[in-house]
Amino acid sequence: MKEKIKTKKITSQEMMQIQIKILEYIIDICDKNNIEYFMIGGSLIGTIRHNGFIPWDDDIDIALLREDYNRLLNILSKTQNTQYKVIDKTTQKDYFYPFFKVMDKTTILKEKKFKEIKEYGIYVDVFAIDGLPKEEKLLNKRYKKQKNLQRLIFLNNAKKIEEKNPIKKIGKQLLVIYSHIIGNKRILEQYDKVCTKYSAKKTEYAISNWPIYKKEKEIHKSKNFYKMKKHKFESLDVKVPVNYDEVLKTTFNDYMTPPPEEERKSHHEIEVYYK
Repeated sequence: MKEKIKTKKITSQEMMQIQIKILEYIIDICDKNNIEYFMIGGSLIGTIRHNGFIPWDDDIDIALLREDYNRLLNILSKTQNTQYKVIDKTTQKDYFYPFFKVMDKTTILKEKKFKEIKEYGIYVDVFAIDGLPKEEKLLNKRYKKQKNLQRLIFLNNAKKIEEKNPIKKIGKQLLVIYSHIIGNKRILEQYDKVCTKYSAKKTEYAISNWPIYKKEKEIHKSKNFYKMKKHKFESLDVKVPVNYDEVLKTTFNDYMTPPPEEERKSHHEIEVYYK
């Protein structure tokens, strides 16, 4: 009879401390190799508004221009570390995100809505910033391709389809079948091809390689990601865009005003344990 392995659940405060240590590890690698990174999304709001985590948040997001992103991924992949490791589509076949994470190997993380990823633990998300074509027609076409492929990624790896409308549900089920036929590997290859066509260093506009908001909230001026400055985040000094105000107003509008009490909750559905 197989012995059941006991695991200890990780509290939200413990999880935050683990993520801070992961971020510290990434920052050290970036500083030693002259690689520019910056806080993004909710982590950027937290840095500016709270000097750390948004109190009800549970993750850390950083981003780099694609060229720096590739350099960091390459260095981290070759760095031997007993505590941390890189996880991306090249390291694990069951990993389905088009960006990489730096993960704590002593922890276990389970996402309730998605299929299980083996050897998955508490992480820091690392996103790439890519360029966009200037012509509106081309930009819209490029954005639509990215979002359609992103949808296939979600549908191919969701545990169940959540859709009340019966007609829309049939449409989603057909897309699920299609995504299963193609498979994660090919979807991610197509996704990367779409994202990397333009460099943010050579274009006027830029976008993250994992946009989750409406188009107008995701498209930024590329120059806003060229210059950084230091800002306090919990016990660390982290980098933020010099023009962080414009970046945050584009995505979140009035980012200094916290949302209503009922909206102050994590957007992730996860369980975390020590190994």
